[in-house]
Amino acid sequence: MNAPMEPAAPTGQSDAAAREYVAGRVKAGASREAIVQELLQRGYEPAVAQNLVKGQARQHAASARQSGLLLLLGGIAITIVGIAVTVGSYNTASQQGGTYYICWGLPLFGIYLAIRGALQLARGREVK
Repeated sequence: MNAPMEPAAPTGQSDAAAREYVAGRVKAGASREAIVQELLQRGYEPAVAQNLVKGQARQHAASARQSGLLLLLGGIAITIVGIAVTVGSYNTASQQGGTYYICWGLPLFGIYLAIRGALQLARGREVK
């Protein structure tokens, strides 16, 4: 007799395990083609493997865009606060006399975060 054929695309808990595996590989920077080939070697049908990889790549890109946008906006806000403290301190000191503060650290850190966020936002848009 013929041995029963194993399903080409495992179901149930192994689907969740496959999604987790693919998410880890996408996060590690593996190419779509390499991940699809790995899934094919594990017995997945080509269409199922491609859909798994495509879905996880989209999810990863959306997450990267979201965190990039938060970094960008947070960096801009921190820069504005640093500049506002400097300008406010200067205006008070120029009118009443005394010393004023130059908050160079906040704007510098804010610019760093904004640049990092913009780069992450741009990288999140490209899906391998």
